[in-house]
Amino acid sequence: SEAFQTHGDLAALSHHRHAASSNLIAKAATISSSSSSATAINDDDDSVEFPPPLSQVDRLKRAAKFWSTALPIVANYYGLIGSIKLQELLGNPITEEEIESMWDDKHQDGAMKLKDRIADLKGFYVKTAQIISSRRDLFPEQYADALSIFTDNVDPMPVSVAKAVVKQELLNADETF
Repeated sequence: SEAFQTHGDLAALSHHRHAASSNLIAKAATISSSSSSATAINDDDDSVEFPPPLSQVDRLKRAAKFWSTALPIVANYYGLIGSIKLQELLGNPITEEEIESMWDDKHQDGAMKLKDRIADLKGFYVKTAQIISSRRDLFPEQYADALSIFTDNVDPMPVSVAKAVVKQELLNADETF
């Protein structure tokens, strides 16, 4: 059925996102310094101090927290597929409406769990949630709806920090912002 094809690709998508997120986490954790001290950016009027990069252990702890939520969500989808197929094999076919309702329930449950975990982890995971919420063509509407809270209700970053990040990460020594 179409539901199996659409939702069966969820695990492959999750694996692909894991590889991409691991690379981005590593980049974000090493702002520009390999030392454990904070990095300061000085302007004429203001100074911004970046926190030290996360250690490898801290990055692994964050990733473990995320995946301890994400993997059970994916496993629940496989469990649902197995339940539906088992009912078909046992001669107890489930109607398309019932299957759709079961998928909707799984999506809603998974979306709420993921939203709660991302709210706890912040940072890179919030940015990922913002992207997911804007891609309703790729993700179930329950995920897009639940994660859309991260597009409007996120603690603001001071302008001085944003400017310092742009200066440090994007500009050459002879350029100004």
